[in-house]
Amino acid sequence: MSSAWDRASQRADEVQSGVFVKLQADGDRVVGIFVGDPEIEETFFNPKTNRTETYTEQHKAQNLTAQPVFKMNFYVLAETNERGALIALAPKERGCKILSVKAPTFKEIRLVKEKYGLDRKVFEVRRHGAKGQTNTRYTIMPEEQPPLDAALLKEAYEAKRQDLKRRDESAQTDVDSYDRAKAASASDFVDPETLTTIIARLKALPHEKMVRWMTTFGLAQVKLLPRAKIDESKRLLDELEGKNAAAPPPPPPPAPATIDPFAV
Repeated sequence: MSSAWDRASQRADEVQSGVFVKLQADGDRVVGIFVGDPEIEETFFNPKTNRTETYTEQHKAQNLTAQPVFKMNFYVLAETNERGALIALAPKERGCKILSVKAPTFKEIRLVKEKYGLDRKVFEVRRHGAKGQTNTRYTIMPEEQPPLDAALLKEAYEAKRQDLKRRDESAQTDVDSYDRAKAASASDFVDPETLTTIIARLKALPHEKMVRWMTTFGLAQVKLLPRAKIDESKRLLDELEGKNAAAPPPPPPPAPATIDPFAV
């Protein structure tokens, strides 16, 4: 092999495949060792651009809610390949990647830390949920194996760590998912007073009419009714309550008095 190929091969070996842990399909998993302390980044999901961005004073001034992201260095020993198989990495392929998660998954990690401890152990992080689902969850479980080899631990703890302040600009969201409706401004949805009135009216309707109202606006919860749809929703409520129904025809006039031909 030429010296050019040697240099190119060596450089390729030095480049790790991505800085962030990527679990994109149901069942994808990564196995490794938690290294160091977590870092917190305040973010905001922008529904207009469909991307997660750093939370700033401008967001705060608009009364938008921040979503914390928790980042940790994770020394990767094995990961899912493009065919969905878990592949152990060769020593020169191992390295720290950023495991970036939202609060629900971080709470799972915290519970695991309290029960098992994170030091000197190997953990599996697995995705449960298809790509694009907002209710995806992640499990963190310790791997059952003999005590870790001292050389492997030394390798993990002395490995170069990623800068946890770095953002994943290539992704719309981080490894975790969350209820995007919560990231929007409260002013985008129905106000509390109107919400109370609408709920009371819906509860008074037959079940099938209530379902029709919900499905018309694509809602799982009434509180997520967009403010721009309030007037339309009220008109539909009026219709379902029969307020816009045509007036019934007047009763026919009484029949004129007649003589009973059979009277005796």
